[in-house]
Amino acid sequence: MKKIIAAFLMASSIQVFAKADKLIRHSKTKYSKVVKVHGMVCAFCSNSLEKKFKKKKAVKNIDVDLESKIINIKFKKGKYISDKKLKEMITSSGFKVVSIEDHKASKVTKSFDKK
Repeated sequence: MKKIIAAFLMASSIQVFAKADKLIRHSKTKYSKVVKVHGMVCAFCSNSLEKKFKKKKAVKNIDVDLESKIINIKFKKGKYISDKKLKEMITSSGFKVVSIEDHKASKVTKSFDKK
């Protein structure tokens, strides 16, 4: 019986540490995203996205560059929005997400443009 309880406690602690590690990694690496978008053609387009993102508690600041079709989203410390959710928010507004980059690491984390 003691072996079963010890095994259960070890398995539980491993899960807790794995979840904590995941949260720590997110808080360190997800502070800013750069999103390349197709379909933004006017100031109304960029303003609608700005308003949508500013409503999110995780967003510290958002800059939409209409000319280059790039959205730079800065998150509050320890907060972020997943790439999946970012894509959903942008596509539901009628735009196409080309890529999402982790600004801190300057690497593409997701690319949605299939050629």
